[in-house]
Amino acid sequence: MTDCSVDAKYLSVSSGALNNAETHLHIESLWHRTHHRYCLRHIASNYYRQYPSKSERRQVANMGYEISKDRFHEMLAVFHSVNEEGHDYLCNIPFEQWIQTYDGSLRYGHMTSNLAKCINSVLKRTRHLPITSVVRETYFCLVALFSKRAASYAGQMQGGHVWCAKVLQEINKAKARANTMHTVCHDRDNLWFRVTEFDKPHQGITGGQYRVHLRNRTWDCGRFDALSYPCAHVIAARQNLRLDPMSYVDDVYKLEYMYNVWRHIFPPVPDERKWPFV
Repeated sequence: MTDCSVDAKYLSVSSGALNNAETHLHIESLWHRTHHRYCLRHIASNYYRQYPSKSERRQVANMGYEISKDRFHEMLAVFHSVNEEGHDYLCNIPFEQWIQTYDGSLRYGHMTSNLAKCINSVLKRTRHLPITSVVRETYFCLVALFSKRAASYAGQMQGGHVWCAKVLQEINKAKARANTMHTVCHDRDNLWFRVTEFDKPHQGITGGQYRVHLRNRTWDCGRFDALSYPCAHVIAARQNLRLDPMSYVDDVYKLEYMYNVWRHIFPPVPDERKWPFV
């Protein structure tokens, strides 16, 4: 059920250029920057074993993904009225371990341990093999995967791209949504705005008023705190000043950072006859 998060800024620092001794020290230093977190899917699954209700399991998952503290506590109060014992079960789990809005901007929206599941799917084919064969298969799968991903990101950078496609898609969606909002500037020097969003029942959007403080990088909806790129309210506010929304995107979404993660080199393994005796 557990997972570990590490600040991607540290993970991406030229790991491919390090020798074995440096790599060991680098990984050891990274370990001190890891943060213990739970996989949200496993939280919901474990809850379901204790209280077999599919609707409550969906509510647990929805609470985990919530990015607004106020909205989360509203959902938690409703959940208490449905199942008081289940409510107490969830409250005994530290909120920062499974609630996105309490995460502290460490997960960048990754709430499940899908990566570990992908590795499991690779190893399923080798479970009947000796341990040395399992290690060999894992090693060479990583060689192929890292090489492929590094080449993909390098090609995108050579093509003049700076940001990953996902964040660009989200920014474009936010721009379209921001065009329907009303913005009032309260303090131009300190970049303080009030943004009004109108109800759009057909899109499932409930309107409201949001404070946006661009200079302090704080805003009410909580989306930036969770995902580290601007929401529609921020984009609506910056349109008054013609600011580039990409200046509010975390560097972790740059292709350069992703390339540095995947550029790690797995050296070729020598023939077994040349292995040193131990």
